Amino acid sequence: MKKYKFINLVFLFIFSCTFYKGTDLKDKSIELKVKKEEKNVDTLDNIIKKVKVDEFNYPKNSKSKEGGKLRIRTKAEPRMLSPILSNESPAGAIIGLVSDSLITRDPETFEWLPWLAYAWERKDKLCIGNSCIEGYYDGNNFYQGRGVITTLPEYVKIIGADYYIFNKKIGSSFKIKKNGYTIDLIPNNGVLKLSKNYKLLKSSVYIFYIREGITWHDFHPFDGRDVVFSYNVIMNPYVDAAHLRNYYIDIEKVTLIDNYTVRFDYRKPYFLSLSFCGGIPLVPRHRYRIESFKGDQRSFAEFFNTHPDNWKPLGTGPYIFDVWEKGKFIKLVKNKNYFARKLNLPYFDPRRPYIDIIEYRLITNDNVALKELVSGNIEADFEITPEVWFDSRTNSDSFKQNIVRAKYITPLYAYIGWNLKRLFFQDPKVRVALTYLVPRRKILEEIHKGLGDIVTGPFFVDSPMCDRSIEPYEYNPIEARRLLKEAGWVDHDGDGIRDKDGVKFEFEYLVHNGRDYHKKIADIIKESFEEAGIKVNIRVIDWTVFAKTVSEGNFDAVRFAWGTGIDTDPYQVWHSSQINGGSNFIGFSNPEVDRILEEAREEFDQIKRWQMYRRLHRILHELQPYTFLFSFHSLVFYNRKIRGVKFYIGGPSITEWYFDEN
Repeated sequence: MKKYKFINLVFLFIFSCTFYKGTDLKDKSIELKVKKEEKNVDTLDNIIKKVKVDEFNYPKNSKSKEGGKLRIRTKAEPRMLSPILSNESPAGAIIGLVSDSLITRDPETFEWLPWLAYAWERKDKLCIGNSCIEGYYDGNNFYQGRGVITTLPEYVKIIGADYYIFNKKIGSSFKIKKNGYTIDLIPNNGVLKLSKNYKLLKSSVYIFYIREGITWHDFHPFDGRDVVFSYNVIMNPYVDAAHLRNYYIDIEKVTLIDNYTVRFDYRKPYFLSLSFCGGIPLVPRHRYRIESFKGDQRSFAEFFNTHPDNWKPLGTGPYIFDVWEKGKFIKLVKNKNYFARKLNLPYFDPRRPYIDIIEYRLITNDNVALKELVSGNIEADFEITPEVWFDSRTNSDSFKQNIVRAKYITPLYAYIGWNLKRLFFQDPKVRVALTYLVPRRKILEEIHKGLGDIVTGPFFVDSPMCDRSIEPYEYNPIEARRLLKEAGWVDHDGDGIRDKDGVKFEFEYLVHNGRDYHKKIADIIKESFEEAGIKVNIRVIDWTVFAKTVSEGNFDAVRFAWGTGIDTDPYQVWHSSQINGGSNFIGFSNPEVDRILEEAREEFDQIKRWQMYRRLHRILHELQPYTFLFSFHSLVFYNRKIRGVKFYIGGPSITEWYFDEN
């Protein structure tokens, strides 16, 4: 397993796997049966595959070693570097190197593994009225007491029917037989019959057992109090973290059992509960003087939202934030005291991270960046445009002798979001018409040079959530005009602009200046729309204010992109509860979509959940609240001296990179 951090707006969430389950022999036989049955259905086997090392570089047998300085070009400077407040990709890569999580996911197998926590326990609840018992439900029987514990084998002891961790008794195995609405509880001392309706809450409790001896970068001890504090910060309604809060709204409480044991209780099941509990963004409690606010949430939030650590992050991760020289670079240095270097974990090389210093250098101009790469002033550029990719200079033998050209599929989609609070975009017929007016194939070929795919919905094209049977709306200005007329938008006064009830069809199209081609695409769309009688005013703003402008709803139409995943939760973007403060900034509201999103969150059967999301895909295609544009190939240039490079579905893990100086 390679330590890995995701770098986009929305985490890459796959289905939960366990490395080791502490169960008795009967439990194991049940699990083996379930696994065997799963092979007969549509799974993610076609996604999970071995990732090649240095796939795009010249073959060479080199050993990983420590040292060196890696300079990476970044095209957009982040607004801040807070694990809780930041909701933009320029910040994500840096935060991912500075911060850590309770558990981590192998980017190749998607397997969850212990990290800051050496183990975690998952429990189910069986409730009758307000009374609940806890344990483990295997699909047939309910075992009261312990849940399923995931850890490494050397941390676990099983003694009889009791379960221990470091000689600490967690619980005992009891059995409940399900028979209609009658449940027979069979403890060691007899039989208790319960003849009432019951409710099973699957995966409703998570308990994390945290390693002792871990410190923040300022050497202050990290423990469970930081976890509870971070959760409370996220849930503070005045903290600028609405994009995160929706993922934790179903948590009933978070309890500090002791300084190294934290318990999350859910009021209802959520299929990504482990992902968000185990991956909760963490901030150091000791830096925020929480006691001085005496429960005043508003005052604390004002303090937290403007705290200096938002620009100088303090974490427990493999790299330590060093300096941020605005408009120039952000520098990170290796954490030589990184806890994972001392544990002899079977899935982590104790020499990692290998590279001593990482600098993210702000270079907005592509030609300047290319010169810096060729001259050796930077070693990697993840911001390659199609124009630069096909440029004769980057395809020459001299260039390729020193620079690697790499390409991989990216789990994200670009789109045009229509602000549904504006009169123009409230009719689905109009939105479909606008999609008909966007020449997506022309844009893909001429601007993006064919390096991508047209998408029809919000799911990654290789995900089982994506309905691949949906055909995109092809460019069709005749059909667009018909729909616009049918919706009542007609040029009544002959000035060349359609109008309805005295309102001209004229709107502002917002793009940011982080990509040169955004303006070129906007010009193509403007020309197509105006030929159909719709006036478009293009507004280009700086990236540093773009995200804030969009989140506040100060736009008519916007070109944006979302990161997605293999098995993700689109609630944040599409549920009506996320209109104010969440990521549903276009104001989309649909009762059936809300219902699907709510029910899918509680559906642990992957196939059923994926079917729900494919239905969601079809609804969004019909209603076109977005004009879905493209998913892209990520284009990367990096120096051939860099080795250990793997391009996972979610991107590369820089902590695996090292310099081969030979």
